[in-house]
Amino acid sequence: MTDYSNFKAEDLLLDDSFIDYCRGLDRQAVTRWELILQDNEALGLEAAKAREIFYMASVTVSMEEKQEDLNRLRSSIGRSVSSIPAEPKIPRMAWTRWVAAAALVGVIAAASIWLINKPDKHDSNVANYQHTKFQDLVHEANDQRKKVELPDGSLVELNYNSRLKVAADFNVNERRVFLEGEAFFAVAKNASKPFTVITGQTATTALGTSFKVKDYPGQPNKSVMLATGKVRVESLKADDLNPIFLLPGEKTDWTNDAPAIKSTYDLSLIESWRNPVVILDQANLGEIIHTLGFYYGVQVDLQNRARGPIAFTGKFTEKPLEDVLEAIAFTNKFEYTRKGNAVSIKFQ
Repeated sequence: MTDYSNFKAEDLLLDDSFIDYCRGLDRQAVTRWELILQDNEALGLEAAKAREIFYMASVTVSMEEKQEDLNRLRSSIGRSVSSIPAEPKIPRMAWTRWVAAAALVGVIAAASIWLINKPDKHDSNVANYQHTKFQDLVHEANDQRKKVELPDGSLVELNYNSRLKVAADFNVNERRVFLEGEAFFAVAKNASKPFTVITGQTATTALGTSFKVKDYPGQPNKSVMLATGKVRVESLKADDLNPIFLLPGEKTDWTNDAPAIKSTYDLSLIESWRNPVVILDQANLGEIIHTLGFYYGVQVDLQNRARGPIAFTGKFTEKPLEDVLEAIAFTNKFEYTRKGNAVSIKFQ
């Protein structure tokens, strides 16, 4: 039996049974590959990439070219898309020869097809994320955190002022959701159906893992923190093409105008965020602002300066933001207003 554990996308595209799986016409092949991918997250990422390439090739290579010999197929790789009529079906042998031809000229079929057919400057599949259609069904967490179970069994914990939308075709071939705000995702394992969290800035893809994404509209600081498994984080900006792969204990942070930065973090922070016990011990103003931002996802704007030093001590177990703000405001003599995830503070 073939060991697929170290296969890359280009290797899968040369496997006849995988091509049958992509075409979906051979029930035995589909069942076989679903079992292979079920417990192999790393292979699942490569398989998703290979399937994307296969589907693109299936609608851009003409029937005439599929029937020609190896040399003609090799030369056809460099042609423009506009000169190739579309044809939705692709014979297995023609596909295998076509991929092999690409390999002979030093460019694997995956890269060749993608470079020919990419819809914009991106050289990955993030371009079509922006065109995903989402259902009107919206899960919102306004004045409290909210736990949501998705149709595939994945669990989501939404932070304050966060919104989650589910793709109209969720769990058909892929699993896509759109997030505004901050949430922790515990993804149900299904290697044949990648799970992608799309925000205004990035697309984070996993197969069966857990991670936290933060991307509030209007806030400059964004992040992805991985707890278990492995994820791929891709930018939706045309000038940032390189994906970032995260392992447990790694995160990536970025702002609206700066590239992402990869670093490590203490995994206990995830548990602290999921089970919020806000502890402030003689905290100064900077520490208070940082703590409120971490647990409640708010951005604090100071209208003026305090007349004296700020210090606050308190412990809040799963308390709403208003309770925490009221206690700090009473002790340090300031008024506050809140609009969404923005808090404005004015000292007396």
